[in-house]
Amino acid sequence: KTINVPASDTATTLGAAILAGVGIGVYKDFKDAVGRTVKINRVHKPDMIKNEIYKKYYDIYIELYEEMKCSMSKISMI
Repeated sequence: KTINVPASDTATTLGAAILAGVGIGVYKDFKDAVGRTVKINRVHKPDMIKNEIYKKYYDIYIELYEEMKCSMSKISMI
């Protein structure tokens, strides 16, 4: 999926302001509020060639995870 990264590094505060703005009628709705306040800083698009490579490694990761799950749990209790 494409990921749109917002420019704001104060997302929590902006979210609260959007909620309040919609609640008191400053914005017509959430779509209006987001359209007027959230600016996209950069976009990450999927690389389907790399995706095929990563899928192979992911299968190995899942196998390793299942094999080590119990041991890692024991380590966390030390």
